[in-house]
Amino acid sequence: MSNSAIPDIYGTMSVDNKVEGSRNSPSEIAKALDQTFAWFKHYGIDLAKTRFGYYRDLYKKISEAMEASDGARWRALNKREVFATAAEIVNCVEIATLPDSVVGDHVSKLRRYATGERFYSPSTNSSYDQGRDIASELRIAAMFARQRLTVQLEDPADVVVKHNGEVVYIECKRPKTVHGLARCLKRASNQFSTHRHNGHAGIAVVALDMTLVVNPNLEIVAAKNQGDAVETVQKLLADFTRNFERDVLRYQRDFKKDARIEAVMFWGTVVSLTDDRAIDVATATRLQPQGPHGSQAYERCRRFQSLFTMANLHQK
Repeated sequence: MSNSAIPDIYGTMSVDNKVEGSRNSPSEIAKALDQTFAWFKHYGIDLAKTRFGYYRDLYKKISEAMEASDGARWRALNKREVFATAAEIVNCVEIATLPDSVVGDHVSKLRRYATGERFYSPSTNSSYDQGRDIASELRIAAMFARQRLTVQLEDPADVVVKHNGEVVYIECKRPKTVHGLARCLKRASNQFSTHRHNGHAGIAVVALDMTLVVNPNLEIVAAKNQGDAVETVQKLLADFTRNFERDVLRYQRDFKKDARIEAVMFWGTVVSLTDDRAIDVATATRLQPQGPHGSQAYERCRRFQSLFTMANLHQK
């Protein structure tokens, strides 16, 4: 099924701390959702019978309250559910831009993505939150696939990107807490070690979805506009990565040489309520090279950064 007709409602991907964004009306998002549901139906998945059916219904209530400027109806909504619904919808529409060549034999992954509890809570068992973990992998794959780069899933890393002879292996992690970051890095380093032992040499990148770490209460950001909201999250990511850099380097020293990580890509989703009472969803990203300037690892990361920049610029 062609996905070229699905509107680009994906908010922003920022490069080198630059913030850009776009806004879409509720009717545009509703149209994108209908086409997204049809895309999944092509693979035998009826999203209306999953948690996404609930999101679609709740989004209608959210958009009606916003368009009517009905304060009472807006106050009656659970704001954590508003955040989750808006973020899940944008995730879903973005994932539905994946070409058939990437989905391939991974339809079961799409089915698992649609499973799980409607809303995340800190007490959610990880096995029941597998759908959102898979969403992180599919989102990263979609980001590069939209630039028409060669993208593969689970071959052998979560996401593999190929371009001009360069191969990037990306392991996607979704830490729920600050303490979970160390486990994510260790797990990824072990995976890279296995890949290299099996002859898969390439640039090793960990993509960390930091949404729950920087915003554990899933709060909606009040902002003048979408740019201000994303800048808030960018600052949180920047402050966090500066503090976390020492930990990353310490972990790296403990890893074997074949388990090294050449770059960490931090990213997180923000949902904002702007002064003109519009709901915006955007994603802030930050790529952090590992290794000293001029080192082989640094140069390998720079080559990856060129692909990363290409993919992000395509999101404008």
